[in-house]
Formats: sequence, structure tokens, C-alpha cells
Amino acid sequence: MATTPAEAEAADADTKVEQLRLLLRRIAIEPKLSEQQRAELLSAAETVSGVIEGDYAVDASEAGSPEGSADADIDSLLTSDVKAAMEGYKEWEFDIWKVEELKKRDGALVLVALQIFKDHDLCKKFSIPESKLIRFLRRIQAGYNAVPYHNSVHAADVLQTFNYFAVNGDMHWMTPLELFASLFACIVHDFKHPGVNNNFLALTQDTIALRYNDKSILENYHLAQAFFLLRDDSVNILEGLQSAQRAEFRSLCISLVLATDMEQHFSFVGFVRHKVESGGVDYNNREDRCLALKMVLKSADISNPAKPLPTVRTWTSRVMEEFFNQGDLEKAKGMAISPLCDRATVSIPNSQTGFIRFVVLPLFELLSTMIPLARTKCIPFLNCSIEHWESQEQAK
Repeated sequence: MATTPAEAEAADADTKVEQLRLLLRRIAIEPKLSEQQRAELLSAAETVSGVIEGDYAVDASEAGSPEGSADADIDSLLTSDVKAAMEGYKEWEFDIWKVEELKKRDGALVLVALQIFKDHDLCKKFSIPESKLIRFLRRIQAGYNAVPYHNSVHAADVLQTFNYFAVNGDMHWMTPLELFASLFACIVHDFKHPGVNNNFLALTQDTIALRYNDKSILENYHLAQAFFLLRDDSVNILEGLQSAQRAEFRSLCISLVLATDMEQHFSFVGFVRHKVESGGVDYNNREDRCLALKMVLKSADISNPAKPLPTVRTWTSRVMEEFFNQGDLEKAKGMAISPLCDRATVSIPNSQTGFIRFVVLPLFELLSTMIPLARTKCIPFLNCSIEHWESQEQAK
């Protein structure tokens, strides 16, 4: 049968998406490339950077990926070595890399999500077949790009951190559906992230930026791609929801993921602070509960500096390498290099000290008015991180 022009165009787009993914993967895993090698890779990436987006239920990275047999179940995947690596996963200090480094067929995102869904009995509460949940999580994990920071391990880390607050933070006011939607939002909040930020996509007039009119570009993209995936019945974990439940679930997920847009961070924090100072949060009110859940997800999303120092150093190295990769792309394109993205001039200790003092610490102080545990458990770690980065700067 002859190929139609539309089919040929889609196939070409899939090929280019895969090309870009492989190029970004190589840049991510080979940070010590020579200048000539890096320039060659960046030049190749630039050639296909206009086709990062693809509205496909199964893109090139997912096609043909094993999703497990129809009778797969959660317990069969949570083997003894997985359980050993996940010891302490309900604690703040848990290191998500212990699970990822098992080098299992399923990475940390799949395994941690399965354990958390099991803990909260969500499959039973919302009629989710375990085999379908496993397929969904594997497809989501496959869709995360192998960029240094915004990858599937980051999603797993955010999920584990959010669950820490859900389990230990006296969040009894959360409904089961709100918990389900929040965990889903954690899992997909950076789905298919290309390793560059919203401003880069807007300035380069990327397809994604054009589609979302330069407004919360990546956040809208992550959400759309995740919900588009659910149109595939084989992975639709929402099939057991009633129409009203599905509408509430989707609305909450959208609100939560859009709240992770750092361009809106200070206005959001100001709004929440005014709310707290003018009467506080009413947990009997759905909108107020949504506001509190946004606070928890946002805090989990940027919680790395509030963890033990080995974890802080690991994630800091990764996020800065991703920023520097973007700066390299900008330089190759003749663009102005974005703040924090110039590997030749940025002081990592200074950048981290400022980020913690002016962004992370105020957010966690505000979170502690809703979840007092954040003050006793998280803020001391933030102060420790500040001391560490200040000492690193002084030692230079």
C-alpha cells in the first residue's frame, strides 16, 4: 500500500525526535567531551531541535518497548533486592539513586511508584488493573529523556518526596482521589522534558512554544503528552473513574503541574503568603486543598538542596550540567547565553547559595505553616546546604 504524505511526514518527525533524543543522551552521559566533539554534537542537535515535540501515543523511544505480560503484577516486580534498595523510602533522607543503580529492567520511577500505589491501595480504590498500571509506568519512564536532570529519576525523587509529606506530614485532609491525582502529577510533571527551559523554546520559536503561545510551555507540554498517552486503552489507568471523578482528577493534575512553572514562582508564593496571613488554609474547601497540594508538589520539585549533602551534590552537578548544555546550544546558535547557563563564568557555589536563600528556603518556611514537619526536618538541611556552598565559594 502506498504511503500517504501525512504518514511520511509523521514517520520523518518520529525519526528526527529519536535523533535529537540520542544526541541529548550522548551529551548527558559524556560530560567530558572535547570541545570539538561537543561542538559537533551540538551542531547536530541544532539541526533537529525544531522537532522536539511529537503528538504521538507511542513515539520512537517507546515503539516496541517491552511492557510486560498481561498477567504481570506489582509483587512480582518488587523483588527482594528491590525491597532492600527501597529500605527507608518513606523517610526524608532516602536516596532514590539506590533504586536506579540496581540496573533493573524497570527503573526507580516504575518501582517506587508501584510500591507507593500498593501502600495506598490505589489499584483497589480506583479499579486499576495492576498490569495496566505497570504498562503505563513503563511507557511514562520510556518517554522521559536521558537528560542530566529532568529525567525519570528526578520524577521518582519528586514522587518519593511528595509521598514522604503525605505519609508523615499529617495530610489527613487529602481525599483518596486527590492523593491519586497528586501522585500522578508527580510522575508526569516533567514527562518528555527536552533538557532546555521555556525561555529557550520561546526564543527559538520551537514547535512546542508556538503551540502553547509561550505560556508555561513545558508544563503544558508535559500534561498534554501524559493525557494523550491515556487515550491508549492498554495504559489508561483512569478507566475505572466515573465521569465526575475523571473531571476532578484532570483539573487537579493540570493545576498542580502548571504550578511547577518557576516563572510563576514568586507570584504564587506571594499569593499563598497572603492567604496564610489573612486567615489561613481551610482544608474543608477544595480550592484551599488544591493550593496546599501545589505547595507540597512545588516543594518536592525543588527539594534537592534540603536533602543530605551527598544527595545535594549529586543533583546539583546534574542540574548545572543541564543548564550548561543549554548554554552551549545557545552559544552555537549565536544567542545570548541564559542566566546560570554559561559554563565558563557561572560560580556553582554562588548560584546555589542564592537559589536556596531566595527561592527554596522561603518556600519551605511557608510550607511549614501548613506542614510543621517541614520546619523541623527540612529547613535544618537547607541551612546545612547554605553553609556548604558558602564554604566552597570561600575555598576557591
